[in-house]
Amino acid sequence: KGMVVDTYTNPHELLDNIAKYAYETKIAIDNNYKNSDLKGTDIAQKLHDIGYNNLYILSGENSEDIDCNDYATALLKTDIDSIQRILSKPTP
Repeated sequence: KGMVVDTYTNPHELLDNIAKYAYETKIAIDNNYKNSDLKGTDIAQKLHDIGYNNLYILSGENSEDIDCNDYATALLKTDIDSIQRILSKPTP
């Protein structure tokens, strides 16, 4: 509903294109990419370091076990209600 979603299957492609997104953009990142050496936490850290703060890591593991160092929010991939609620909230 009024939301634009871009999808990247390779996190390096996301990092290569990140400049086209405003710092307020909500970014949901998978924690385990099969085709990359980067984990979602690595990507979130890189994005946080350059100024992005609305970062969410989606994982199949227990979200409480994912160390985001307060720069991202970890969510279970299967918790569709929480994902939808967070991503549909207006950005500040």
